[in-house]
Amino acid sequence: MIRYKIDIVKALKDAGYKPQFIRDNNIFGQSTMTKFNNNDTNITLKNINTICQILNCQPSDLIEFIPDSYTCLLSLNLIFNFFKILTVSRLDFCSRVLYCNYIISHNVHDVNTFLKSFLDFR
Repeated sequence: MIRYKIDIVKALKDAGYKPQFIRDNNIFGQSTMTKFNNNDTNITLKNINTICQILNCQPSDLIEFIPDSYTCLLSLNLIFNFFKILTVSRLDFCSRVLYCNYIISHNVHDVNTFLKSFLDFR
């Protein structure tokens, strides 16, 4: 999931770009401003570029990636396929699947930590 690291509207106001000024000068459309207000990150790269120019920052200063359960499930699928290729015993494979479910249910979001923990599991 992509989320904002900062409050975009507040940062624009602090830089002297109040909503009325933004509308009057067609810097962002109303739908984009609504997305900023609702923390909706489904905006164009052009909009990210404009924000970065106004705030003199990098995109990484604005947004961040937070792994969610879908990302973890994609990782699990890759791991399962990997172990199938290695022809791990069924018991070992099943115990690893149970361990994966435990890790995910305990909100381990760092994929590297998850993978290392999964591969080290005995």
